[in-house]
Amino acid sequence: VESLFAMAQERFGRVDILVNNAGIAPFDVVETMPATDVRRCLELNIVAAYSCMSAAIRLMQATGDVGKIINIGSVRSHWTEAGDAGAYNASKAGIRSMTETVARQLHGTGSRIAVSLVCPGVVDTSLTNPAGDDRPDWLRPEDIARSVLHVASAPPEVNIFDVVVFSMAQKPW
Repeated sequence: VESLFAMAQERFGRVDILVNNAGIAPFDVVETMPATDVRRCLELNIVAAYSCMSAAIRLMQATGDVGKIINIGSVRSHWTEAGDAGAYNASKAGIRSMTETVARQLHGTGSRIAVSLVCPGVVDTSLTNPAGDDRPDWLRPEDIARSVLHVASAPPEVNIFDVVVFSMAQKPW
């Protein structure tokens, strides 16, 4: 992570926007999911995002104390479904908590680094639909991209903190 941000600084002089979008979702019930799968999920979904946020904030602070950090969470950080996604749900709740903590750390200090969270409902990707079945009621990746652009294009003195996105065809509650 450090070498990635050093390369960005060398090549571009600064980082304006970080979107933390990497993630995995091991599916299994708690009584049979190996702890190694849970650790791997938490490592990628939380620790990797933390490492990127830390490096981005340091670089943003050094180059004007302005920027946007947008973490991709999940509606499952707001409400969970019973079943086979305990590690994923826990990781997304962790991202939500971490995002709020860092936003509270920076807001009101004079910093113009906005830390935000975009929480999609189910999106038709290879993660959620590996068979590629027709899912017309699910969100499309471009729906989430437009939501991220909405957050990223807010004025520098504004933070759109928590955006929950779901298809109007779905019944999320």
